[in-house]
Amino acid sequence: MPYCGLLINMTSLEITKDYSRYCGISISDTVSTDLSHHPGVSLQECLLRFLKPKCQLIFVDSEINTLGTIIDNVFNFFYLIACRFHTHICRLPSNKRVAANQNFFFECIEEIADYFNQQTHFYMKKMNGANSYPLNKVENKWLCFMAFDIKLSCHCSQYHKLRKMLQMYFTRTKHLLSEQRYNLLMEVKESGVSDHFKNVLD
Repeated sequence: MPYCGLLINMTSLEITKDYSRYCGISISDTVSTDLSHHPGVSLQECLLRFLKPKCQLIFVDSEINTLGTIIDNVFNFFYLIACRFHTHICRLPSNKRVAANQNFFFECIEEIADYFNQQTHFYMKKMNGANSYPLNKVENKWLCFMAFDIKLSCHCSQYHKLRKMLQMYFTRTKHLLSEQRYNLLMEVKESGVSDHFKNVLD
């Protein structure tokens, strides 16, 4: 049941984000780009500002949602950020885009993952006195990188080398995941993006 931007499962009372408002609209209509002297830094700051209010405990608290629902919620947050990332990139001058600085944009994506993880832990401890976010730093980063990899695969020629860097992270850190967590993450990847996002325009 939709309610104030939330979707509430009336059987389990689990809570997810309602993304229906993005259906049929262009992400570019919701993004403002600062093409100042440091457009890459401005991009990173803009994405982090957008992400901060998304770190809402109601979506990631294990006392409210199951692990599977939390993983889906976090993946969807990151996928929406990835959509905005692509929109920002397309507005940058050609000499400032990904091909010109792969490492910077990889670090930008990594910072998004780390920032979400830090903010979530901070607010969990502040509100609950303890951390009930069930994902560790590596699992959180996998979800972020998977979301970006899936989005950027839609524009493969532009992001080929950047996607290789994301995929190398998966290879390097797979051994750090338990079999159960790895399987849950793969289920998210195989399920693909939410139907709402399939109707979002670049």
